[in-house]
Order: sequence, then C-alpha cells, then structure tokens
Amino acid sequence: MAKVTITYVDHYHQDDFDELNLRINDEPAQPASGELVDDEHNAFLKVNPDTKKVVGATVVYADDWFAELADAFQKGDVNHPDVKFFLEQKIKEWITEREKREQTEQVMAMEGV
Repeated sequence: MAKVTITYVDHYHQDDFDELNLRINDEPAQPASGELVDDEHNAFLKVNPDTKKVVGATVVYADDWFAELADAFQKGDVNHPDVKFFLEQKIKEWITEREKREQTEQVMAMEGV
C-alpha cells in the first residue's frame, strides 16, 4: 500500500461552492489530470500525465462531506464506511505501537536493563 502524507492543503471557498485541493508526499505543484475515484463525494485523484504518479487529490464540495462525517461521528455510527475506516486505521496504529513497545521491552530484558 502506498504511503500517503498530506503535505499541502488549499480549501477554496465561495458562496455556494468549495474545493479541497491536497498535495501528497512533498510533491510540488505540477500539471495533473483528475481521475474520478468517488462520485458520491466528488473526489478525484490528481495524476501526473507523464509519470502516471498520483500527486494529490481534489474533493469538490468537501464541506458537504465533512458535514456528513461529523454527523456520523457525532452519532457514533460505526457502520458508516468512513467511521469504520477511521477506527480500523486507529486500531492498526495501536497494534504497531504495541508491537514496538514489546520489541523494546524484549531488547531491554535481554540487555538486563
């Protein structure tokens, strides 16, 4: 799975329109085409046409999606796919942290610390 770190955020707002533009992994601003990946939330991956590398993402009407997410989290809707995804990612993070702690404890025990 590709590592993704959001390194640039531009959230453009107008009266009845908003657009969230994200760049990832320290990619500079560059020509990119939009590839629709989630038509329910108007989400696009930004792909460099020459390298075919994903360099960012755009979400049109992101405020609507944020409101939907906030409502699902507020209601504790663990069946909402994005809430469930968030919880799964947190559990993966906790497992990784636990494994690191266990490794450190094992090394310290072997060294007699």
